Amino acid sequence: MDIKGLGLAASAGYNKTQSGGGQILDKDSFMKLFVAQMKHQDPLKPMEAYEISAQLAQFSSLEQLYTLNENMNNLIAYQTSQNNLQLLSLINKKVEVVTDKLTLQEGKATEARYGLLEEATSCVINIYDQSGARVRSLNLGSRHAGSYTLDWDGKDQKGAVLPDGRYYFDVVARDGAGYDVPVNTSICGRITGLDFEGGITMLVLEDGSRIGVADVVRVVNAPAGISGEEANS
Repeated sequence: MDIKGLGLAASAGYNKTQSGGGQILDKDSFMKLFVAQMKHQDPLKPMEAYEISAQLAQFSSLEQLYTLNENMNNLIAYQTSQNNLQLLSLINKKVEVVTDKLTLQEGKATEARYGLLEEATSCVINIYDQSGARVRSLNLGSRHAGSYTLDWDGKDQKGAVLPDGRYYFDVVARDGAGYDVPVNTSICGRITGLDFEGGITMLVLEDGSRIGVADVVRVVNAPAGISGEEANS
């Protein structure tokens, strides 16, 4: 009895799934297949020495790959734990985060910022509720290139106080020729905790929102409430 495909399975990689049971072909399974092949080989046509050597060489390579994969997983787990420990130092720190989301709590909106990469002759900020309806438009006129703080009092276009909740904003800026000016939007908030649920580290801001570590632009040392002109100077 000749067991076919043993060498092919090894060369394809130890982490391939077997078609029958759906299990991983690890080094133990490989050795069992090799022993079975030796037991059931045709006595009249025994395996040549070079064939046995080739099978053993494949097993050795498989074992090395298995060990390498295990070591890499341990290294990744260690690095992740170290990164999470470093993130603990951000708790109670104020950070700037790339996003267009706002939170309104007790009539006070999250500190938000926008950056103009070029000078704009017209600049309008639109604020939307969770349904996508526009609740406020702020016509700011011309603006120099730079960073500004969004000044929103939490009211709609008619002056009525809006309910607490999540909102969104965008900035429509155009130059003298009518072309769009590139804009960056962000918010500033203090980190109150970390969330490791699902194996992904999320930063928890004081307004309850969760953000990814990659979205953090910088740690803000300036006090809250800085004006657009001050931020631009």
